[in-house]
Amino acid sequence: MSSDLTILKYAGSLPATMRDIDDRALRPLGSMGHIRTLLSEHFSDIEWETTPPLLSIVKKHSESWREWTAEELERHSQPSLKAHTHNDHYMISFYGLPVDDSTDVNYLLVEMHAAGNPYRPLKPLCDSNGWVAVGPNPDDQFIDFDNAIAEWDDFERNEAVYLEEARERDRVQRDETKDFNNACLKFAETVLNGGAVCPKCAKEHDHWRCVVPSRPDRRAYFVCKECGGSIEKADFTLN
Repeated sequence: MSSDLTILKYAGSLPATMRDIDDRALRPLGSMGHIRTLLSEHFSDIEWETTPPLLSIVKKHSESWREWTAEELERHSQPSLKAHTHNDHYMISFYGLPVDDSTDVNYLLVEMHAAGNPYRPLKPLCDSNGWVAVGPNPDDQFIDFDNAIAEWDDFERNEAVYLEEARERDRVQRDETKDFNNACLKFAETVLNGGAVCPKCAKEHDHWRCVVPSRPDRRAYFVCKECGGSIEKADFTLN
């Protein structure tokens, strides 16, 4: 399993990275019943679902489960809970949670999606419970939520600017293509129908077809009915 974030409870000063943690300083977040209450109070729209054991899923696709430890086999042979919360401001999932409310939860695996800024609701959740968050890689630093919120906001602003610029480029291209295609239709009517030499078969005739694609970003071209060749407007040499 992978996650965007792992939420932990750590006693003492935080080390530089997840690789440097002292396992003796890790503390449970609380019982599953307590975690369920916290998440349900913090996220009013949260939805819960029971997922099948990871072991049964992995067995359908690979033999990697044979390398798991006895503890991993035991843990992943049980069904788990997954929680979703999503609205116009964020989309977050918590997964791999125990089904039994009395079981201690040692960490939260968090999956975030690009909808709004998911760091905003996670910051007060962690701050109020003395939790910390870290990325999925051993060398990732612990999350500074204020920086993470600002960086995500910058990313969304830059993405919005990029998308708007892309839409404007597409609009300009469509307009230019429309003007070009109209010019091709006029060229066929006023010039080619009077006779022109085909650049491919070198025959002079007035048997031309102007093809205007249905897609607004595709440019028109001409078909020589003598040889079947496709000709660009710029390929014609006119006297």
